[in-house]
Amino acid sequence: GHLPVVKYLVEENNVNIEEKGQNGLTCLIWACYSGHLPVIKYLVEERNANVDENTHNGDTCLIWASNNGLLPVVKYLVEEGNANIEETNHNGDTCLLLACINGHLPVVKYLVEERNADVEVTNHNGDTCLIWACHNDHLPVVKFLVEERGANIEEKDHNGLTCLMGTCQIGHLPVVKYLVEERGANIGEKCLNGFSCLMLACCDGRLPVVKYLVEEKNTNIEEKNDNGDTCLLLACYNGHLPVVKYLVEENNVNIEEKGQNGLTCLIWACYSGHLPVIKYLVEERNANVDENTHNGDTCLIWASNNGLLPVVKYLVEEGNANIEETNHNGDTCLLLACINGHLPVVKYLVEERNADVEVTNHNGDTCLIWACHNDHLPVVKFLVEERGANIEEKDHNGLTCLMGTCQIGHLPVVKYLVEERGANIGEKCLNGFSCLMLACCDGRLPVVKYLVEEKNTNIEEKNDNGDTCLLLACYNGHLPVVK
Repeated sequence: GHLPVVKYLVEENNVNIEEKGQNGLTCLIWACYSGHLPVIKYLVEERNANVDENTHNGDTCLIWASNNGLLPVVKYLVEEGNANIEETNHNGDTCLLLACINGHLPVVKYLVEERNADVEVTNHNGDTCLIWACHNDHLPVVKFLVEERGANIEEKDHNGLTCLMGTCQIGHLPVVKYLVEERGANIGEKCLNGFSCLMLACCDGRLPVVKYLVEEKNTNIEEKNDNGDTCLLLACYNGHLPVVKYLVEENNVNIEEKGQNGLTCLIWACYSGHLPVIKYLVEERNANVDENTHNGDTCLIWASNNGLLPVVKYLVEEGNANIEETNHNGDTCLLLACINGHLPVVKYLVEERNADVEVTNHNGDTCLIWACHNDHLPVVKFLVEERGANIEEKDHNGLTCLMGTCQIGHLPVVKYLVEERGANIGEKCLNGFSCLMLACCDGRLPVVKYLVEEKNTNIEEKNDNGDTCLLLACYNGHLPVVK
């Protein structure tokens, strides 16, 4: 806002006033952003600065002034600069929407009452002025829009959330109470996937809102969304211990209730790694650590699958969880840790709990096969070099680690198996498919080139059906390999 310096630079040194900074802000936009009206007037009236210029995100001078609640600047730009109040940025937000987002009631009133700005305008996400004001806890703006301008409180954004739903999720209790008690907002309305106001509050851990909906509005705490999840399941999944305790201790919600896929509260908490919730459920509520889902996945299996070492250690050491338990696919916690490349979990299970590295699932996949097929070279090296895993072990389809890795196309693992561990390139699986054939079948050109150019693999060999590598590449439509 230093006008003498601005004048000196512009008038005596011919500095370009339309020059833009990194984010596309001109001198005028900056002055409007920070509310320096004398500088703004000078740039507009004496230097003909463009009031409609915008930033890289499409924000104009008026949008910034409105966003920051600078009423004198807003009035000047509209009344003297003829700025367009309906102009939008790249998110679809107008100056009115942004004034509502930030709770600038004087600017909101001016734009609506004196300039007839549209209170029902929406941005690209379907957010209205009222939705924005509610979600950002600006009760005076909310009241103005509803009581004086008739804004629709049941309007939904593109995610199917009404003002009340979003406000419950964000946790603004005064706005929630106003919408419910003074405007009759529908507590029972549900958004996409069947989430209610109470579920949304539980998801985000908004205990005051949860208590209000349950205690004062008698909302059903046992209702389920489209996935079969209850409020308690959602609170556990998202790690909100105060909400979990409230639902369990004060409302006697059943902690062993299962969602659609058979996940209990404890399994959900283990899946997402919320150790305080896990400890509470196990130590204070005697939750069953060996309970499993419809697919047979236990708490330990999910924690291992997701690489949550503190949870894994707690379940094993404090909960006595069985590390050899399998799901319906025959996968143990170690197999799933290997599939997903969680080396700390793998090391803990093997080195400290003596988990069997040669265990197989129902398809015959070993820990090493899974690690190879999923390109987890550090796990592969650990299993081979420190635990002596057999690289020539085959699954039920006759594929070795090397075969499957060639088919999937993980060249670093292929090179490691061949060059450092001496894996047999000439080995064939069922129907006589070689490593090179499998790579050609799936179009893995880098692996194909490596096997041919560096390992001199025979490109004319045939499988049991008489198919060559070229025939297989053509059949599967892999033009780069064909060429």
